Amino acid sequence: MRSALTVALIGIVAAGAVVGGAAAQESGTLFHFGTHTKHTNIAFVSEAEIETIHGTTNEMSGTFLVSFDELKGKTNLTIPVAGLRTGIETRDEHLRSDTWLDAANHPDITLTSSDIALTVKDADRGIYTAKLKGKLTIHGVTKERDLDATVVRLPQAATKGLGEGEWVKVTSRFDVKLADHDVKIPAPQVAPKVSEVWSVSFSAFATTTAPRER
Repeated sequence: MRSALTVALIGIVAAGAVVGGAAAQESGTLFHFGTHTKHTNIAFVSEAEIETIHGTTNEMSGTFLVSFDELKGKTNLTIPVAGLRTGIETRDEHLRSDTWLDAANHPDITLTSSDIALTVKDADRGIYTAKLKGKLTIHGVTKERDLDATVVRLPQAATKGLGEGEWVKVTSRFDVKLADHDVKIPAPQVAPKVSEVWSVSFSAFATTTAPRER
């Protein structure tokens, strides 16, 4: 009987340790992206022999859980393909078609990471560099990526025009190879107009105030 009680107590302590460890991993401040389109700016550029395509989107949702004390974080971001714009409506339709990003079957581009390591770059100005090991999914195909970003904790005096809560600004630049996500240039005559590698610039604000339900 005593042995059984001992085993049970060990089990309870072990379970508590697991729960406590999970809670510790979840510590930090939760920021929300996409509370307003003006706070999100994602640009992408295809520079080919004949044509340069400039595209943008201001639509994104997701969260960023970060501990500035422990210098770690995680994130999940979702960008709807339907929100991508290149300045020409017909080209946008082609971009969403099954020949390209196939928005009907793969409506979202996602980026997730549970392994973000921060380094203090300028403590007085609240600037951090971040190394992100994540998974980027485009066209339904996921690619593991190592990305660099800059995270800025904005002082309250600078956020009066943004809204309530604490704010951070996250910026990053990286390239995307179409072939990595099984996106094929459909015809030889299109190849001089579309680059196989697209450059992406990411600049977005996030707040501790959760977005309102729509």
